[in-house]
Amino acid sequence: MHVWIKKNKGLLLQQYPVFGKRMLAITGSLSTEGFAFCVFLLFVTLCIISIFVYFTGYYIVWASVFMILYLHFFIHIGQAVVLRKYVPALITSIICIIPCTAIFIKIYNEFSASEIIIGLIVAIAAGLILFIPIIKFVHIFDKWILKLNN
Repeated sequence: MHVWIKKNKGLLLQQYPVFGKRMLAITGSLSTEGFAFCVFLLFVTLCIISIFVYFTGYYIVWASVFMILYLHFFIHIGQAVVLRKYVPALITSIICIIPCTAIFIKIYNEFSASEIIIGLIVAIAAGLILFIPIIKFVHIFDKWILKLNN
């Protein structure tokens, strides 16, 4: 990710000055290790949510988080289309969409539209609330790991 951002920084700022600046402010300074740590934190969060749902039976919670992840795959594909070039996670997003579409259809058939919408709103709100502290923590971790490597 870090190498891709360094290589494409000019393109992002040229084609999308406002969005590019915001994205680079959040992820542009992260090392590869810092970005990997961020992905690891997301994985741990998904595991904790899955365990919680397994023991409580609140499947709409898992379904809501899954749908955000599913939509995220389309974001990577959309980025590639808009930029007209390869973006990180494009290939894995394409691969993941296939089985996730089957899961999405199952969710669509299991829950009402209002349950899905409410679940998505709650999941998105929780994600936005947690995003800033997680990114700050990842940046602190990243500085620490870079200091260890030097």
